[in-house]
Amino acid sequence: MKYFLPLFAALTLIGCSGSTDETSSALPADSLFAFKNIKNTLLVHNFHWDDEDVSRLWTDSTKQKSFVRLDSNQMRKYIVPLLDIDSDYVVEYMVAHLISNQDTINGLTPIIVSLNGDDYSALIYILLNKDGKPVSHFMLHGGECAGPGDVNDSLISFCPIKHSYFEGDKIKSYELKVYERVDTSGIPHTIDSICFQTSIKPDGTFETKQTDSIRYKRMVDWSKE
Repeated sequence: MKYFLPLFAALTLIGCSGSTDETSSALPADSLFAFKNIKNTLLVHNFHWDDEDVSRLWTDSTKQKSFVRLDSNQMRKYIVPLLDIDSDYVVEYMVAHLISNQDTINGLTPIIVSLNGDDYSALIYILLNKDGKPVSHFMLHGGECAGPGDVNDSLISFCPIKHSYFEGDKIKSYELKVYERVDTSGIPHTIDSICFQTSIKPDGTFETKQTDSIRYKRMVDWSKE
């Protein structure tokens, strides 16, 4: 699994660069997004952090196109209201980029934003009203995770793998919870696979239902998850 984690400690030495004139309009301009109407979150496997600028994120390793980074005002407008994290910490120590804008749903404009910080890496689906204010959000991929943790003396769990697919006002997601025995090597991982379907309601709320679950074993290639 490729988490797109930059060297966040270096961010304390970097000012809030990459600002745009977006704050002059209610909604982010289409031109600020690298993508339009993405179909799923698997594109994160192509994301590439700049080797020299730890706050710059490219769409892929060719470095032909980079994502627009949110400035401090945009962080307070789009990110701070959504997360139960100290606002100053979000603005000063986390970085966010505009990934994709999606077709309007129920009069609301969905945008997809990447958010990264210490022990945090996610794609977030944000619904904006006509004034450009966040109404609600849904975690599409990733989230907060400090790394593998002990389940018991012989078993460890990895950060859950989550991806989402878009079908109109529905979001279909799967989450893989991966476990490994610490006293063995070359043994297939134990994986709990859980599927969900999320409906976007007319008021902008999300209704999520589990649709399936299964446990199986296989070796995990993290670069493809």
